[in-house]
Amino acid sequence: MKSPLLRPAGYSVGRKSEEALIDVMLYFMFSMLMPALIGNGYLLSIVLGVGRSNVTSAGIYSLAALGSMVWALNKAVSTLRIRRDYRLGWEGELAVGEELAQLSGQGFRVFHDVPDEGFNIDHVVVGPSGIYAIETKARTKRGTEKDAHQVGYDGKTLKFPDYVTDQPLVQAERQAKSLGRWLSKASGIALAPVPVVIIPGWFVDRTGKGRVQVLAVNGARHYLSASREGSSLDRSQIERIAYQLELKCRDVALGEQLI
Repeated sequence: MKSPLLRPAGYSVGRKSEEALIDVMLYFMFSMLMPALIGNGYLLSIVLGVGRSNVTSAGIYSLAALGSMVWALNKAVSTLRIRRDYRLGWEGELAVGEELAQLSGQGFRVFHDVPDEGFNIDHVVVGPSGIYAIETKARTKRGTEKDAHQVGYDGKTLKFPDYVTDQPLVQAERQAKSLGRWLSKASGIALAPVPVVIIPGWFVDRTGKGRVQVLAVNGARHYLSASREGSSLDRSQIERIAYQLELKCRDVALGEQLI
């Protein structure tokens, strides 16, 4: 029997996208079937003599049929929006995963969708320059000008053209700390993973320096492969860390497919 596969980039969010698509189809089916079932139930009640054929009864059944259809269609539309967000996140993780894969020739090991306590870390990279916990933050771009595709980073917040947030930074830092606690204990090596946020498709304008490194996709390889004092790992340490990560991530059954 062959062993399970490693998780690919975007594994969890891709599955959520797949499940949301199934829900959309079920809601659409419900919107078509329920009015027919309610209508047939009304006709059957008249045939069996347990219902009355009058305007009031017909109105009640019609409202019930219409209400069920409107409810199901609203659920389908809202689930489509959710699925769109999942799909965007999945595509963003794929783009980042493709870029990170090119580090393998430089002695790095890359793992995707690493499960932790109640959350998943999008990517974990371990190599000669250290270990990195990477959060991918995909966001739809609006407009065609460069400024419309630029996010500012002042060391504390991310400034998109239409809103400001620190949530991805807080999330990345929390995930890096959790990863460091687990991996240090599991590998026997004192580790402090660097928290990184990568924003695919956007330019990053850095106006300050913070605890979290914020990168565009095309700057990821250069940053991750650059040597840093006090954070270097030798080959045996890399393999010990990678072994623990592989135990966590090798859980995809053969035959599982994503959309």
